Amino acid sequence: MIYLLRLPNRRRLLGNPPGTMSIICLNCSGLSDPKAVNKLHALLRRHSPSLAFLSETKRSSCEMETIKKSCRDYNGVAADAKGCSGSVALLWKKGIDVSLVSI
Repeated sequence: MIYLLRLPNRRRLLGNPPGTMSIICLNCSGLSDPKAVNKLHALLRRHSPSLAFLSETKRSSCEMETIKKSCRDYNGVAADAKGCSGSVALLWKKGIDVSLVSI
């Protein structure tokens, strides 16, 4: 399931005007398949979100580091799974200041 949210303007934009932020929240259902990683790259290229929250990646933080590096325009952080949970990651465009409170 993909949710694309553009704030504050809901009209379709050809790029974000100054001061707006676009966010994608994605339940990945696992990023172990290279096709899923390629689809993630395509999604990021197409929509160019300011932030991308990925849930249920089912990848370790070390594995997500490799995926993050392949997303050249993005910085990010990932948290390993705890128990039966599937791990999460947050990617943000380079040039955006992000303060992480806790993981």
